[in-house]
Amino acid sequence: MLIVDDEPQTVRLVTDALRPEGYRWLAVSDGEAAVRLARAERPALILVHWHVSSAQGLEICRALRAEPDPQLHRVPMVLLASQTQENTFAAGFAPG
Repeated sequence: MLIVDDEPQTVRLVTDALRPEGYRWLAVSDGEAAVRLARAERPALILVHWHVSSAQGLEICRALRAEPDPQLHRVPMVLLASQTQENTFAAGFAPG
């Protein structure tokens, strides 16, 4: 599992929740590192925060969906956001 977030508190909350379940996870704090690590590690799931300092979560999702490797462009992604507006949900689902 790949966690993409530049907020250490959020990463800690997510990893604390995953640790008892025995999941293997990696965390990065910027968009370019997320794409590089996803290419190298081929995670089974990617959790992406909506706002990451170097890129928007949507940009990261779009970049991975554009990958020629079917394993990468089909990997399940969860976009983490605190917004609840309908247009936010629509934008989040648009990259697939």
